[in-house]
This record gives sequence, C-alpha cells and structure tokens, in this order.
Amino acid sequence: MTSVEFLIDIYNKLNNQERRLTFTPMYNGNWWLSCNNNAFGALYDNQLCLQNNQFLGSLLDNPELIKVYVDKKAHHLMYVIPIGREVESLDAIYQNAYDGNDFVYDITYTSPGATILEEFYDKNVVFLKFCFEHKLLKKYPLDKKDRIIRMTYHKKHLTEKGKKVFRSLLFNFLEFYDRNGKTSLDIMLHKWLKKLEV
Repeated sequence: MTSVEFLIDIYNKLNNQERRLTFTPMYNGNWWLSCNNNAFGALYDNQLCLQNNQFLGSLLDNPELIKVYVDKKAHHLMYVIPIGREVESLDAIYQNAYDGNDFVYDITYTSPGATILEEFYDKNVVFLKFCFEHKLLKKYPLDKKDRIIRMTYHKKHLTEKGKKVFRSLLFNFLEFYDRNGKTSLDIMLHKWLKKLEV
C-alpha cells in the first residue's frame, strides 16, 4: 500500500509544465504512474518504480528489481528508483520512450502464472484486435486462426493515434480484473478509449 503523503511527495518532486503526472488506483492500495498520458511505472509500497528497461538499468547501475502486482497473480518487474534520483530517472526513461525502437509492450513480460496463462492470452487477443480496429496498431496483430503474430510491440508498430493512447489503454487493460465475470473486456476497452480520447 502507498500512502497519500508519498504520492504527494512524488508529485511535488516530478510534476512540472513539461511532465504532467497522473495517478490511477491499482491493486492493493497502490498507484499506476503516467507522464503526459504515457504509463511509465507505479507507486508501489511507498516506492517509486519505473519500467524494467535496459537504458534505465544502465543509468542507475542496475538497481533492485521488484514484482509490481497487477492483481493477486499477474505482475510486472520494475526498478525501484533510489531516493534522490527520481527526477533524473523519470526524465531519462521519458526521453528514451520516444526513441523509434522503444519497447511498448511485451506480452511475455507480464507474468500471470501458468494457471491463468491461457485466459491471459485470450484477453490479449481481444485487446490487440481492439487496438487494430480502433487504429492504434498499424498492422493486424492476428493470423488467420486468431493467433497472436508478435509478442513484442515497439513504438514503430503504433499509429500516431496509438502513440498517444496505447500505453494508458494497456495499463487499464492489465489492471482490469472482474471477479464476477459480468463485465465484458470489449465494453471496458471502449469506455477507457473514449476517456483517453477526450
């Protein structure tokens, strides 16, 4: 769980006219962190955590990696940013994100566990197909049998519209967990995209 005081402290340190920070509630009282509508990390158990990325790892001399849980099973590996290096780290990862070859999404990077792997794969089929149909991806992501063609996406695979909203839509998708099974993922994707397009 992350305290409101820690969130405010990070906001005061990092938010400015060039870097507009927003926070979205996530599992277990923690927060996703977005910068200019691009998701880059999380506030997790009163720690600033940013994407596992070779560029950032080299900059910080390979800091600690921890599992940031999306729900009880699924997680991301993220770097814990040392105190005093928050501004430098966010600036570096944000600038690197606009390199044409930058990592956007690796389906294998999120590790939901074998028990729900098939369900997670099927949800990615829905997500990627939705992204293509709404002009976020340049190429159709599935083969003739509705199997995912590529497991890793970079900025070059996104349309101009996709570069603006794909990351935020992705984080909404990854944190979505309907315990009752009553809410359609497709319906939620439409709602999330509509909010991002405003």
